[in-house]
Parts: sequence; structure tokens; C-alpha cells
Amino acid sequence: MKTITGEPITTIYVPEVNGKNTKELLQKEGDIKIRIHGRYILIAKRARDMLHWCGYLSLPEEHPWHNCNYDNIPVNCHGGPTFAGRNIAGLDQFFVGFDCAHSGDISPGNTGGWTDGIYRTIEYVMEQLEDMYGQAVFELEESKVNK
Repeated sequence: MKTITGEPITTIYVPEVNGKNTKELLQKEGDIKIRIHGRYILIAKRARDMLHWCGYLSLPEEHPWHNCNYDNIPVNCHGGPTFAGRNIAGLDQFFVGFDCAHSGDISPGNTGGWTDGIYRTIEYVMEQLEDMYGQAVFELEESKVNK
């Protein structure tokens, strides 16, 4: 797994998440993680405004979900898909994605200072992406069988 760290985080509005110092946790996690499985790319990327994680899975062109609106992609992930489009982390591929800024999620950069809920860690996001990857591979195989 490749880890790339961006600019240092300077504004944190929630001082503690999941019983840990927020700044230390965010610095330990970094801002982006990329994992590659064959033709699929899994990207966890931190939102620069509210500092929560977003997860993205690339889809090959022959995949039945490729170029679909996220509302029409039947993948199970945290909060359901909230993104479908191109150009994540500078990669010109089609991605489906989700975010961890739903009700019940803590976003450390949220200026409203909401502290009730759960901060979704990088490990959680990568687990969600691995599960999405498995679903996507299964869906592609099913589409080939049903042709």
C-alpha cells in the first residue's frame, strides 16, 4: 500500500475523537492511501475542508457500473455511494465513492463542533473499499455470465 501525505493539517475544531488526540491521529493517518488490485484502484482521501475520509474505487470500462450515476450503482458501502465520476487523485479513470460525513460521523474540521458520533478511521475506510472491490468483481463476473 502506498501512502502519500499532503500539506499539514492546521485547523482542527474537534480536539478529541474516539478517545484520542485528534491532531496526533490525523497526522498518523496521513491524507491519502492508495491500494491497487489488478485493474482496480482503491483510494482513501481526506476531505480538505472537514477532514473526514472519502473512499473511491476505480472501475474498468467494461464494468456494468462504469459511467453510471452514483444513485444507480448498487454497491453497499458506508452511507451508500455519494460520488461517481473521473479524476480522483489526478487519475483519469471512472470512480465510485462514498464519504464519512453522514449523520453519526465525526468530521474533525467541522466548524459546528459536533462531537457526538464516530470518527471513521483510515482502517475503516480501507475495509469499506475492500468490500466494495469484492462486490464490483462479483458484479463484473455476473454480467459476463448473464450475457
